[in-house]
Amino acid sequence: MNLRYMSVVLVGLVCHAPTALSEETANDVEIIRAPVPDYPYLAAMFGAEGTCSVRFSLYEYGDRIEVQSAMCSDSVFCEAAEAAVKSSRLRVIDHPATETPGERRNLVYPIAFTLQDHMDLIGIVEDHECTLGGSPLVS
Repeated sequence: MNLRYMSVVLVGLVCHAPTALSEETANDVEIIRAPVPDYPYLAAMFGAEGTCSVRFSLYEYGDRIEVQSAMCSDSVFCEAAEAAVKSSRLRVIDHPATETPGERRNLVYPIAFTLQDHMDLIGIVEDHECTLGGSPLVS
């Protein structure tokens, strides 16, 4: 397999995950350096493609990123997706009506791993919950 044709497609922007309704106004998020995951070598060798949704929170105006979970179509992509979000650079911009300055919680960043120029999301049947540090994540 010629590995130079591998690519990682970022299929969305940071979005706020659906949560219980809250009266608080959320802060804005600016993407300074988007997550750029490394394609897992094992996945490339077997021609595996997939998608991930990484759920995380930002603290200290984006200086601290805390990943809560990574849901991927194949668990081989979990570590790369999580590491990419952790190595990104995002900035929290306070909204005047917020009660929690410098924070934005429960964000989701979608990432697609593909070996081709396009991504066909049809056929993804189930997501696999990933683990961080060897222990199961609680969603």
